Amino acid sequence: MDDEAMAIAIVQQHAELRDDLLIVGTATDPLDALDMIPDLDVKLIFVDMTMEGMSGPEFIKLLGPSYHYICCSAYNDYVDQTSMLNVPNYILKPFKPEEFKINVDLRLASIRDQELAQKIREDEIKMKEGGLCVYFRNDKVSKYIPFYTIEVLKGDSDETLFYCTDGIYKVAGRLSDFEAELPPGRFVRTHRSHIVAREKIDKYQSPGTLILVDGCQLPEAPLSPTYKDQVLKDLNLLK
Repeated sequence: MDDEAMAIAIVQQHAELRDDLLIVGTATDPLDALDMIPDLDVKLIFVDMTMEGMSGPEFIKLLGPSYHYICCSAYNDYVDQTSMLNVPNYILKPFKPEEFKINVDLRLASIRDQELAQKIREDEIKMKEGGLCVYFRNDKVSKYIPFYTIEVLKGDSDETLFYCTDGIYKVAGRLSDFEAELPPGRFVRTHRSHIVAREKIDKYQSPGTLILVDGCQLPEAPLSPTYKDQVLKDLNLLK
C-alpha cells in the first residue's frame, strides 16, 4: 500500500526474488486498499507512512491487528506511533535489499510463531474432547488417538484399522470393543465392519456407498442395508 506506483514496483521487485512471498494485490489509494484487503488472502502488508488523505498509522488502526505490517517511509517520524501499534518493522526509503530481507524474515518468523501457537491452542481444545488409548500388538506399544483425528474405523477380525488425519494404524481389538468407547454423537456405524466420523461424510451414492469429504484417507465407506435408513435419516441425506 503506497500512493506512489514506483514505490510499489520496488517492493514487488524485491518480493519476487523470494519463494516465500506472493503479491496478491496492490493499491495506491488507502480507501481502495481498505475495501480490497478483507476479500484477499493476506497475511503481510507493506504500508507507506505518508499517503495522501491518510497516514500509515491511521491505515493500520482502521485495518486492525489481524494482519502483519512492514512500514515503509522516507522519514522516521512515525516510528513511535507504529511501535505503539505493535508494528516493529520499519524500513526507511530508499532501502537496501538486505534491509528488506531482514525485516521480511523477522515478520514471516513472527507469522509462523503465531500460527503455530494458534494450532497448539486448537489442539489443546480438541484434546479435551477425549480419545482412545490403543495397543499395537506387533510393536508392543500403545498410542493415544484423539477422537477428533479419527475418520474411519474398519474392523478386521480381532484387529481394527484406524484411518486418521495423521495416518493409518492397525491396532489390537475388535471394532465392537472400540465402538463402546466412541462418543455416539460423533460417530456412526455404517456397516458391520465400518464406523465413520459423521463430520467426514459428504454424501450418499447409490448403491450402498458413502462419499467422504476431500482429504480423508479413504474416499468412501460402505453403507449396508441394515444401517442405511437410520444413517441417511440421522445425517439428513435422504432425498
